[in-house]
Amino acid sequence: MLGLTVLSATIGVALAAPQTKPAPPKPNALAVTDRAGTAFYEQNIRPLFAAKCNACHSGPKASAGLRLDNANGWKGAISTGKLLMAVNHEPGAAAMPPSGGKLSPKELTLLAEWAKRGAPGPAGKVATSGRNHWAFLRLPVAKGPVNIDAAVDQPLKAKGLTRNPQADKRTLIRRIALDITGIPPTPTEIAAFLADTKPGAFARVVDRLLASPNYGEKWARHWLDVARYAESHGYEQDYDRPNAWTYRDSVIRAFNSDMPWNQFAAWQLAGDELAPTNADANFLTGFLGAGTHATQITKSQVEKERYDELDDMLSVTTQAFLGLTVGCARCHDHKFDPISQRDYYKMLATFTKTVRSDQELAIDQVGDQKRLDIWNAAHKPLADAVTDWENKNLDARFAAWRATGTATAKPIWVQPASQKLVSAGGATTTLLPDGSHRISGTNPASETLTFTITTQLNKLGSVRIEALTDDGLVLRGPGRAGNGNFALSNIQVRVDTPAGGFGGLKIKSAKADFEQAGLPVNAAFDSDQVSGWAIDPQFGKDHTAVFTFDQPAAIPPGFPVTVTLTFNTDTGWGGRGSLLVSRLMHPLLEPQFQSPMPA
Repeated sequence: MLGLTVLSATIGVALAAPQTKPAPPKPNALAVTDRAGTAFYEQNIRPLFAAKCNACHSGPKASAGLRLDNANGWKGAISTGKLLMAVNHEPGAAAMPPSGGKLSPKELTLLAEWAKRGAPGPAGKVATSGRNHWAFLRLPVAKGPVNIDAAVDQPLKAKGLTRNPQADKRTLIRRIALDITGIPPTPTEIAAFLADTKPGAFARVVDRLLASPNYGEKWARHWLDVARYAESHGYEQDYDRPNAWTYRDSVIRAFNSDMPWNQFAAWQLAGDELAPTNADANFLTGFLGAGTHATQITKSQVEKERYDELDDMLSVTTQAFLGLTVGCARCHDHKFDPISQRDYYKMLATFTKTVRSDQELAIDQVGDQKRLDIWNAAHKPLADAVTDWENKNLDARFAAWRATGTATAKPIWVQPASQKLVSAGGATTTLLPDGSHRISGTNPASETLTFTITTQLNKLGSVRIEALTDDGLVLRGPGRAGNGNFALSNIQVRVDTPAGGFGGLKIKSAKADFEQAGLPVNAAFDSDQVSGWAIDPQFGKDHTAVFTFDQPAAIPPGFPVTVTLTFNTDTGWGGRGSLLVSRLMHPLLEPQFQSPMPA
C-alpha cells in the first residue's frame, strides 16, 4: 500500500479530530488577512522584482540597503514614495532600473496599483534561498476539529446545491475496484458484496482488493510515469531495453509488499550501494537510468550527451521527491524557486559517478544452488560414463586416427610465427607465453595499437581479434574503460611486398561472439572513425571478432603483415589481447584446430 499509506497519513493529519485541546497554531507567513492583495503580489509584483530588481536589491548586501525580497524592506520604500519615484524616473530620484531602460507602462501601472493596496504580500523573505522562501512555508492549519461534511456542504449551499446521494452498493464496489486495481468487479464479487449485510462489508472488499497483485500493477503505473519508465532508449534509433522490466516489476513488488516509503525512496537513488546483495534494491536503482539515452554518439557529442544524461537524473530526482523544477537552473538561476545555477551543479556532481549499464545479479542464490545440485546429481552418471569410455577406448581410437594420416591436417587458426605490438599512446605491451599481449601503464583517451606479424601461411583470408580478461582490470575487463568496456573504432590490415604490391586488404564482413546494442562489429571497418565494436554489458568475459577479406591474399611466406587497431570512443583495449590469422574465408569463431605452436 505504498501510495495509499502516504495519502492516508496526509488525510489523518488534516482531518482527524484531536482528543485533547489543540496547541495554538505556529505563526505562519502565509496566514495573512489580505489574501486578494497577496495573490496580486504573487501574480504581478514578485515576478517583476525577480526579473528586474532582485539582482541588486536582495540579500544582506542589497544595493543602497533596499531589499525587495523582504516585506520590511519594501514597506519603507513604498510608504516614503521613493520606490515609485525611482521607477518613474522623477527628478531628484535615482532612476531605476539603472540599465535596460525604464519599466513599461503596464509594469508601472501594476506597481502603482500594488502601492495603492498597501504593498501586500507574504511576510519574511520571499525571493531568497532557504526555509523562508514563500513556496516552502507551511500552509494555514485549521484551528480545532474539522467537519468534512460541513466543509463540503457550506459552499454548495451558498450556490443552492446539495451533495449527490450516497452511492448504492453495486456502484460502490465498482468504483473501489477500479480505483484500487483498475479492473471492474466480477459478477460473483458483486453478488457476494450485495449479499454481505454484516458490519464491515465494505472494509473487507477494500482489504481483499489491496491484497490482490493487481493493486501493485495499477498503482505502480503512476510512479513509473514519474520515473519516465520506458522499455526502449528513445531518440531515432530507439533500441530496446531487454532488461527494463526488472525495474517495472520491482516497483510493483514494492507496492504489493507495502514497502516503507523511506526505503522505497532510498533504493530508487542508491539501492545498489545501500543493499548490494538485494536484487530489488539493485533493480529499483534503475530509476536513475530510466530516462531517454542516446545510443549513437559521435566524438563531438560525448560530453554533451553525458551532461544531458546527468541533467535527466537530477531533474527527475528533484521533481519526483522535491516537487521542484531544479533542471531550470542548468542554464541560469531559477526564476521563481530559490535555486541558483551554482546549487544545480553542486547537486549534479552527486550523479557524476553514475554509470548506465546492465549488471548480472544472482537473484535466487539458495534456489539456484538447489537446482544446481539436482543437475549435478543427474549429470554425474553421464560424465562418469564418458570418462569410463575414454579410459577404455580413447588411446586405441587416437592411434587409429594417427595411422590414417589426417593428423597432419592444417589448422584453421594459427598464431603468427613472430609478432610485435606497439602502442601509439605510450602504453606498455608485454608478449606473454601463450602468445597474447598484456597492455598496461598509460591509458590514453584514444589509442592506436599496431601489430607487425609474420606467418608461414601462403595466403591470408581472415584475421581474428581476441579481447581477453585480466584480473588487473576493472570487472576483469576486457577493456580499459572505467566500466571494463572497449570500443574498436577501426581495423586495417596491410601487406606490402618489396615490389610494392598488395597494400591495404579490404575487409568485406565481420562477426563477433557478442555486440553491444548500437555498436556492432561491422562498425569497426566502416567509414565512421568513432563508431565501433563494443561489448557492454558483458564485462568480465573473453570476446572474439573475426574479420574476413573480400578475397584471399597470397603473400610470400615470412613477409610482414601489419594489423592496425584504432580506439576513438572508449579508453584503451586492455586486458590480454591476441591476434590469430587464417587462410580460410569465413572461418568459424571457435578456434577449431588452432595450432598449439606458432606457425
